[in-house]
Amino acid sequence: MLKVLWVEDDKANIDEYKNELCKIFGEPIIPTSFKAACVYAKDSLAYDFVIIDIDLSKFFKIIGDPNSADVIEKTKFNEDIKKHISFEEKEAGIVIFNLLLEYGFPKDRMLFLTANVGSENQTYEKFNKYFNSALMLLPEYIDKNDTNKISEKLKKMIAPINSYLTLRRGIIDGCIEAKDNGTLYFNNYIKDKDNVQREDIENYLDAMKNFFPLRKPEKKNELYKHFIRILSHEWEAANNIKPDRENKKDLAWIMKYTRHWTTHNSKLFSEVDGETLVDEKILAYLFIINLRMMFDYEDDKLKPYEEALLSTFDKVKDKVLDKLESNDVKIKVTDAYLDLRKKVSKENSTNNFFIDDNTFHFSELANNIQLSKSNLRNDKKLFSKLIYQMFWLITSNPLVDKKPDGNFLEIKFWEFKYEKKPYLSALARHIYHRSFTEE
Repeated sequence: MLKVLWVEDDKANIDEYKNELCKIFGEPIIPTSFKAACVYAKDSLAYDFVIIDIDLSKFFKIIGDPNSADVIEKTKFNEDIKKHISFEEKEAGIVIFNLLLEYGFPKDRMLFLTANVGSENQTYEKFNKYFNSALMLLPEYIDKNDTNKISEKLKKMIAPINSYLTLRRGIIDGCIEAKDNGTLYFNNYIKDKDNVQREDIENYLDAMKNFFPLRKPEKKNELYKHFIRILSHEWEAANNIKPDRENKKDLAWIMKYTRHWTTHNSKLFSEVDGETLVDEKILAYLFIINLRMMFDYEDDKLKPYEEALLSTFDKVKDKVLDKLESNDVKIKVTDAYLDLRKKVSKENSTNNFFIDDNTFHFSELANNIQLSKSNLRNDKKLFSKLIYQMFWLITSNPLVDKKPDGNFLEIKFWEFKYEKKPYLSALARHIYHRSFTEE
C-alpha cells in the first residue's frame, strides 16, 4: 500500500480526517514536531505522497515541561530555522513544501489541506498569488470543510501513476523486510566455497531499494529492463539448484533462467514497435519470487509488500480459486507443456535452426530456445507467458513417459498444494490468467 506523509499539527484535524486517508494509504506518517517534518522532507523513500497543513503554529507552542531535553531540542530547532528563514508560524507549511521541492519530491504528489477557502486572509490564496508572480504554481488544495472529497481527489491524482508508485513502494518495503527479517538462504544454491557474504547481499538490496526514481519516467521500458538485470544478477553464481518438493526452493530456476536470458538476449526485454515483455506485473512477480528464493522467513504468510505488489495485477475473480482446487490447473499445465513441445517440433521441422528438445523439463526446453538461433528466442508474447508458466511447471513437476515412436504415453504430476504456503497461493491466483490464455 502507498504511504502518505501528513504534516498536520492539530490533533483534532488528525482525528477528523485520518479515516479518509487510511482508505487509500493505510496508516499515515504524521510528524510530531516541525523538526520531525523537516527531517522527513529529506527522506523520499519513506512515503509516496504528501499532504500539508499550511498553518503549523501549534508546532511552535511549548507543550510539556519546558526544561525537558525533548522540548529544549525542539524549541532550539524552531528558533534556529527562523533565524535562517523568515516566516510566520501560521505559514510554516510552505517551508516544508519548499524543502520537499529542494530535495526533489514531485510537486504533483503534494496537496495542501486548508481552511477558510475564499477568504481574503486565506493563507493558500495569499501564497498562490506570490507563486504566480514568480511564474510558479502551488499544488492543489482540499478544503478542510469538505472531507467527503478528500479520498475522491486523492484517488484522481494518484490514478495515472498508481501502478508505478505501487511497484516502487513494494520493492522498497520488500528490500527493507528482507534486510531486517530475512535469513539468507541463497548460499544453498552454490556448491563451491565462494559463498555470497551477507554484506554483499545487503548492498544488493540497497541498490534495488534506491533504484526507482521519484517520478514515473516517460519511457519506462529501459528502466524496467535494467532493473531485471540488477534483480537477477546474483543468480549467475547459483550452480546447485536442487529439486525441492516440500519448500519449492527450486522456483529459483525462474531467476536463474531470467538471468541467463537478460545477459545473452537483451533484445527479448527491449521495446520494439511498441511491443514489450516488461511491465509492472512481471517485475512484481519476479521480485516476489526472487526474495522468497533468496531468503527464509519465520513463516509463509503473505507479506504486506507482497500483497501491495500483487495489487498491480487485475483483481482476482472468485472462479480462479475454484480452478486451483480442481483439475483445471492439471489440464492447463499439460496443455502448456505440450504446446511448447509442439512449437519446438514445428520450428525444427520447418526451419534450419535446431532447438535441442532432448529434455522433459519445461524450463530447460524454454532455455534451449534461447540457446538456439531460432526466431522464437525473440518472441516476446511467447516468453512473457513462459516466464509465468515456469511457476506452474516447476511446482507441478511433470513426469513424462514417451513411446519409442516419440508419442506421449502420459504426463503425471507431483501435486503441490498451494494453500499450504499462503504466499504461493496468492501468487498462483494472481498470475493464473497471465499464465494461461482464457478462450
